[in-house]
Amino acid sequence: MTGPGDEGGEVEGSIHRTGVFGEWCAGAGTGPVIEGRSPGGIRGGSRVCEGGSRVIRDESRVPGGSARVPGESVRVPGRSVRVIEGASRVVGIDFDRPRLEFAIKNYGGSGIEFRFQNWSTLPEGPFDIVLWMSAMHYEKNPKRVFESIRQVLSPDGVLILECGVVDRSGKEMVRFQRHSDACLYPTIDLLLEEFLRGYAVRRFYRPEVTPGDPVPREVFHCSPQRPIVNIVHGESRDGKSFFGSGFLAKAATKTYSIDIIIARIAKAQYHHTPLEKAIRDACDSESLLGIHVAIEEQNLSDEFANMLAELVSPSDEFVVFEGYLRPPVLTALSEKLGKFSVVWHTSKFR
Repeated sequence: MTGPGDEGGEVEGSIHRTGVFGEWCAGAGTGPVIEGRSPGGIRGGSRVCEGGSRVIRDESRVPGGSARVPGESVRVPGRSVRVIEGASRVVGIDFDRPRLEFAIKNYGGSGIEFRFQNWSTLPEGPFDIVLWMSAMHYEKNPKRVFESIRQVLSPDGVLILECGVVDRSGKEMVRFQRHSDACLYPTIDLLLEEFLRGYAVRRFYRPEVTPGDPVPREVFHCSPQRPIVNIVHGESRDGKSFFGSGFLAKAATKTYSIDIIIARIAKAQYHHTPLEKAIRDACDSESLLGIHVAIEEQNLSDEFANMLAELVSPSDEFVVFEGYLRPPVLTALSEKLGKFSVVWHTSKFR
């Protein structure tokens, strides 16, 4: 897959299960935001015009390559859009009134609700796609916008970002004087390490210089970064604690010892739930294995997995569990965490 094509060229890629297609035409870079809920697939082709330099003609193609988005809603900031089919709700926003009036005049009959506003406050999500194109250099606080977008994206959503980037080291905003104005563009380090913190980013390496803009534009696919959970499990004396605490803990935002969690529950003054009581009654100062067996025999594996899963927040970056877990608990915990995080298992090779 490629990034934006050269003049008259095509761009490979596709969006699946989103009902959006349209025509984006270059404006002042403050074009309207489009959002909607889409139960179906793309119908028809997309045409993207940037001063006549790019045309996308094939069906279900978008700038920057493929982005599979398995959700129900669509949000497209950045350009004036002719129509979105398959969406049950479409809203366009712009804080350039003449361009908004142009959009209303030409596309007002397509079912789009147009609003005169900027992107300081975004409509309530979640949305599967955010498309912010050739507009970031007008925003004085891009990081705030990226944080707002991440809040309204669905867990599997994608921000498709097209922006001018200065390919040099260091973290700074570089001022460029253009034919009509002066704008600020981030260095690649500033964009990836600061502005897009909290996203998993894929960069497409075909920058394009457009007429009137001295800074090459690039395309990035950015997905909300999900927590990574590493469950270090195995038998007694396998070295789980040494590996988890000695190595993984240095990079982790949270670390949990299963043995310590169980011991705290057993020694607590109060025990309310069947799980807490089972751990208390099966506690043996010589070995914790009996507790794990009791949890499984009393059909409390799912409850134990729930309790462990609650220790992980969607805002966490890297969480480590280490300790012995019976197979039913390990499976249930992995399934529960897998709904909002990326789960890894680490065990000693035998």
